[in-house]
Amino acid sequence: MKKIITAIAIIMFASQVIAQEQKPVQRTISVSGSSETEVAPDEIYVQVDLREYNKKNGDKIDITTIKNNFLAACKSIGLTDKDVTVQSYQGYDQNYWMTKKNKKQNPDMKAGISYWVKVNNVSKLDELVDEMDDEATQNFLLQKLNTAKWMT
Repeated sequence: MKKIITAIAIIMFASQVIAQEQKPVQRTISVSGSSETEVAPDEIYVQVDLREYNKKNGDKIDITTIKNNFLAACKSIGLTDKDVTVQSYQGYDQNYWMTKKNKKQNPDMKAGISYWVKVNNVSKLDELVDEMDDEATQNFLLQKLNTAKWMT
């Protein structure tokens, strides 16, 4: 009996040893990290919305005067005609809910114009903001950044 139990134990142990496959140890390297790079844009596109307005004494400043002053301000900081383009013209009728009342008192619409201005750096943008008429400027929106040097 001892011989049979010993033989069965040897056979079971041998089958377990043979069943084990030897897998090669796979060597791996795990790396994790992060990086940040500050990229200054080459071209900054800004939308500037200008609109006619009334002075405190009631005189209306027309869109032609506002437009000429804005274009002169752009030229004074060194922008060319290619850097300033007209995006759209608008007509503005005061407040929608007060339209009937305003039409009776002041039937004139306020004209507006939107420009896209392309500058090469933020300092030019700051100079433009300093030169602009605060009363005529309705919106000043950053529309697009272009970093052509980093794209390649």
